[in-house]
Amino acid sequence: MQAGREIEFRGIAITENGIECLPKWVYGNLIVANNGDCFITRWTRTEVGEYRKITYQVIPETVGQFAGFRDKNGRKIYEGDIDGTDGVNMYVAFENGTYGLKYKKGDRYFDDCINWDQCEIIGNIFENPELLQSAG
Repeated sequence: MQAGREIEFRGIAITENGIECLPKWVYGNLIVANNGDCFITRWTRTEVGEYRKITYQVIPETVGQFAGFRDKNGRKIYEGDIDGTDGVNMYVAFENGTYGLKYKKGDRYFDDCINWDQCEIIGNIFENPELLQSAG
């Protein structure tokens, strides 16, 4: 039996278990509340071997799903990551049921014919927007 695709989300956390924290990337399962608030949860093992659940409130605009691929360096690829292959920086997006690469927001170009293992992730649209280029 073949295992399914790994489902994982990331986002920039603003609270940890309800307590304000310094913004940081967190990874795990996504929960979206009725009011639009987003949370990422994960289990961690304590020093005494017990497991505890950590819940982070994340900035909704920073949430991205693991695309199920890794770049040429073995790095997981998430929505919002920037690929620097061939000197044309584009970001990972999900459209029409598939992952692909786009120029910066507002541009129409979308390419879903990607050899993901040839890509190289050089940043993301949240921390490195200056890396993106427009379609012309």
